[in-house]
Amino acid sequence: MTKLLSHLVIAISVYLDLVNALPEPALHKGRRSTITKSTSPTVILDSGVIIGTTTTVPSATASVYQFLGVPFAVSPPKSFAPPEKVKPWSQPINTTTRSPACMEQFMGDAETVNITKTLFAYPDAIESEDCLYLNVFVPATATADKAVMNWIFPGNLYFGDASRPQYDGSSFAANHDIIVVAGNYRTNAFGFSNSPEIPITGRNAGFYDQRLILDWIQRNIAAFGGSPSRVLIFGESSGASSVDRLVTTNNAPFRAAIAQSGSASVSAYPDYYSTSWPTLANITNCSTATSQLSCVRSAGAFTIKSIIETNYLIFGPENDNITQLATPTLYRRSAHLSAQVPYLIGTNGGEGYPFMIGFDNLTTAIHYDLYNPSDSQVSAIQVAYPVTTYFDNTTNVYDVVSQLFTDIYFTCPTGLIARSTATANSNLNSSTATTTTGSIYRYFFNQSYPNLQLLLPTPLNLDLHSYHTIEASLIFGTFPLLNTTTPEIQMSAFLQKTWADFAKSPENGPGWIQVQPDQGADNEVKDIGEFTVVFGDDDDDGEGKGKGKGKPGIVLRKERDLDGRCNLFDEQYESVVYPAF
Repeated sequence: MTKLLSHLVIAISVYLDLVNALPEPALHKGRRSTITKSTSPTVILDSGVIIGTTTTVPSATASVYQFLGVPFAVSPPKSFAPPEKVKPWSQPINTTTRSPACMEQFMGDAETVNITKTLFAYPDAIESEDCLYLNVFVPATATADKAVMNWIFPGNLYFGDASRPQYDGSSFAANHDIIVVAGNYRTNAFGFSNSPEIPITGRNAGFYDQRLILDWIQRNIAAFGGSPSRVLIFGESSGASSVDRLVTTNNAPFRAAIAQSGSASVSAYPDYYSTSWPTLANITNCSTATSQLSCVRSAGAFTIKSIIETNYLIFGPENDNITQLATPTLYRRSAHLSAQVPYLIGTNGGEGYPFMIGFDNLTTAIHYDLYNPSDSQVSAIQVAYPVTTYFDNTTNVYDVVSQLFTDIYFTCPTGLIARSTATANSNLNSSTATTTTGSIYRYFFNQSYPNLQLLLPTPLNLDLHSYHTIEASLIFGTFPLLNTTTPEIQMSAFLQKTWADFAKSPENGPGWIQVQPDQGADNEVKDIGEFTVVFGDDDDDGEGKGKGKGKPGIVLRKERDLDGRCNLFDEQYESVVYPAF
């Protein structure tokens, strides 16, 4: 397996050419809603008229307008190149059908691919390079100045699809009077080719797709009744690391951000894909071509997909200092190249369980998880993460290696980002004698539900606890209705309201105090779970194994409870400046 999915398997002239792919710093104001309200609502965009459809959400009184497959860029784009703004159209177009996914990359044996698709993707997705479209979910009551949430999907920058049913924003729109936008962006070789023929400032095409979506929102969201000055970005996994990359920019076209289980500012593993493009060029018989880029393009999308999957060729972002910063943690600490926006960041208690299926040795897992660990580091980790052998000769090794992975790639980076951001913001405030809106909040989600565990297509009968991405369908309100419990419904409502309220009034925070730069290990993290005692913890052991028997709520937890072993991984965190995903 290769990292992180592999963990599931594991200048100026150029810049000006890319300006159209970047969001405009100034927020667009003054446009009014152009929605014609009916069962087939229409909206006038800056590029033309679109026709949507109407739907309802169970238990909600408000209807929702859906606009599915709205073009935001020229599609299909030129392979591997940054996107271009969509060209105007003269006749109304129907936006009632979800668009194809961009070309995806799945690696491993059949079971691994099946697990990956079930947990993190859409097994039946149609793939195409003609994929640069977005979906908009609008409350039918929308008139003007609604808050907007822009979702960035997960997939380790290898795969993913904005039209996955779990990311349907209708519940947000119907229950919280909020607009949700979710758009496709290119991943793997198609989004991050690293071709030397493309200037370095243009190689991260997938990130430019994300930025063009934000630019589209600025130019068009008022036509749906949304406010371009009330945009929140949120994402999960690589969607969260994309949020983290966007937060480390100035003049951001959003006013708040949420990162769920992912970051780009801290990494335990460097990039490892410098040879992928030459290998792809060689396999496509393009090594000696006058233009390898043109030659590889001519091979065709599905041929390229087959090659990169079969040969385990990993592609990822380059540090271009536009869409991805070198040594991003240092930049964040300086605070002068970061968006000063309220930031909610958090993780799940059992993130590592799906990634460590099949691991039965702690030492093997340590070398797998960490880049070039020293012998003394391995020994220290073995002491800090002891494996217990029980009377029946079974061990807790799967729980231990899963917790180790959770800490290395999720819990500890989140703590570092929270504290460094709080410190940077405090230093900036001190130097400028102003009050910043760049507050940061941290959460820890620690629940699981049986009907969500059933999504795992494995004969191993493993309990994945509060695994990576488990919270997404709860936040969107799209969790399976079969065998749903009342606490699960309550938890979904609690999470969705927390996220929606943060989007509407980020200056008020999510309902708990922000991370303080001078508190260190005494900082309070909100542990979100279900408890039989208010502010109690008798249904949860703190390791992602809460079963959800009580009522939803939050408890206070000290950072030291979550981050107590994180110093074991500083060797990697301090040396890696080219994050792998």
